[in-house]
Amino acid sequence: MDALEFKQLIVPLYSGMLALATRMTGGDTDSAADIVQETLAHLWERREALNASNVKSLCMVSVRNRCLNTIRSAHPNVRIDEAPPLHAPPHSDNTYIYEAIESLPESYRKTITLSMRGFSNQEIASLLNLNHDNVRQLISRGRRQLRNILSKL
Repeated sequence: MDALEFKQLIVPLYSGMLALATRMTGGDTDSAADIVQETLAHLWERREALNASNVKSLCMVSVRNRCLNTIRSAHPNVRIDEAPPLHAPPHSDNTYIYEAIESLPESYRKTITLSMRGFSNQEIASLLNLNHDNVRQLISRGRRQLRNILSKL
């Protein structure tokens, strides 16, 4: 792909790439713009190997992956797939709360656990590969189930 082709095919995708990055960074337009610029620079360096037929999906996936890497680097010690369960602090009277959380279905447990660890809904959405509304709904339903479990104790 030469410079003219790159300009014709990829540069018009800038606004869509920026919108995706802005959503994934929780509305941080400066970080989003940086991520898109890094992605464009990376694509420019590899323009000779690019295939014009799948350039839009390549751009969007590249932006998504860079966003996820940025979010993960902000929280380097958390691995979603291997996150340890929440445990009550020693000598805590609230062990039943942690046991109730562990009894929730996995999707509710993951979103509530990440929320309790200080992640924003947007970060949770990016880490779990969900959309923001779905995360809000999972947290809401998980909290409702927690209230039901705890009200029976």
